[in-house]
Amino acid sequence: MTTGLLSRVGCATCLHTRNHLIKEVEQKRKDNIMLNYTQMKEYVYKRLKELASKEDLITYGDLLHEMGINEQESWDEGQHKKLRDILGEISSEEHKKGNPLLSALVIHKEGDQLPGKGFFVGLFEQIGRKPILDPDERLQVWLLEIKKLYKKWKQKN
Repeated sequence: MTTGLLSRVGCATCLHTRNHLIKEVEQKRKDNIMLNYTQMKEYVYKRLKELASKEDLITYGDLLHEMGINEQESWDEGQHKKLRDILGEISSEEHKKGNPLLSALVIHKEGDQLPGKGFFVGLFEQIGRKPILDPDERLQVWLLEIKKLYKKWKQKN
């Protein structure tokens, strides 16, 4: 269902952009420089647009890994919270523009393979939508959001 950044092959422009982002992140990792919040948000936004245009998904862990963050260590460093905040901001901003919620593309690797509670409860409350608690309803709402995303971003590319 999901694929890692390096194993995807896309259009020349997408591939160039992705390679540039990878090199930038890898250089920061070599220099022991953590991405700051703004850099993380910029990377995540570009990455989510790329995934939407290719009708693809990514796990939370894979997204953290692409930014050079070890998933296990990230709990101690607060990187999961930072990622959650970034995903919420990006989707809120897109919602204000009348666009679908890009963070729907980020899912759990195990279990339901859907976005987390923060998507269905926190984000939905933030943008004025009814929180979704029922698992079956979550699946239906998520599938609808994914369809909207793929249609929207496929048109842009």
